[in-house]
Amino acid sequence: MRLIATLLISVVLAGGIALAGFALLHALNGPTRVYAADAEPRLPARVQIEPGPLDDAHPRVQFPEATRATRGFVVRGKLPADRASVRVLLLRTDDEGTDVRQARPDEGAAFAFADVAPGEYELRFVSPSGAAVLPTKRITVQRDVSVDLEQAGPIRSPVAVRLTLVRHGKASPLAKGLLILSRPAEPARRFTSDERGLLHVDGLRRGTVHWRVWASGPELDRGGREWSGELEIRDAKPIELKLEG
Repeated sequence: MRLIATLLISVVLAGGIALAGFALLHALNGPTRVYAADAEPRLPARVQIEPGPLDDAHPRVQFPEATRATRGFVVRGKLPADRASVRVLLLRTDDEGTDVRQARPDEGAAFAFADVAPGEYELRFVSPSGAAVLPTKRITVQRDVSVDLEQAGPIRSPVAVRLTLVRHGKASPLAKGLLILSRPAEPARRFTSDERGLLHVDGLRRGTVHWRVWASGPELDRGGREWSGELEIRDAKPIELKLEG
């Protein structure tokens, strides 16, 4: 009898421990939902999420573009072939400074200055002794600048100029006529024609030159006569100035 009673007490105790364990698990997992056989399970209400700055409904975040690295400009040029040995000076002339740089032309008489800041400059061309061999060139640097000085060089051969006076349709040489040639920022040069109306100009540079002729004589008005005009010098071909009397 005692054995049977002990077994019954053990069974009761084991069942109580099992029930206590099931109750603890139920408390931890929460209540169990029971649905009807034909009912669909209910889902939690959808949470509304506000669109963020990267969504298509809103402008995307704008980042400032990277600033372009600043750089200077290039000043380049080409000298006449017979001036390839000169020094080229680049001088700043505005209020931003007095920077002076120099360059030597290459074998092709070309020169270049890199990283030139915007501003006003002068290009000067000097011999090894420091004497000017070409007129000063003023430039404004706001972008890359190319200066062609090939046509600014002097003509090696003297240029023959004939002064011819034309009166009443008849042409005759103008003797002892004074010819004055000038260019901006350059001193004027004076020449006198001979009895044949001829004179020779040496060291004449290519380009436009302003001329004036003054003459006096019995065939002209009292007090003399003056003519003026412009010439385009390209080579050493003879020039004839026909002056209406």
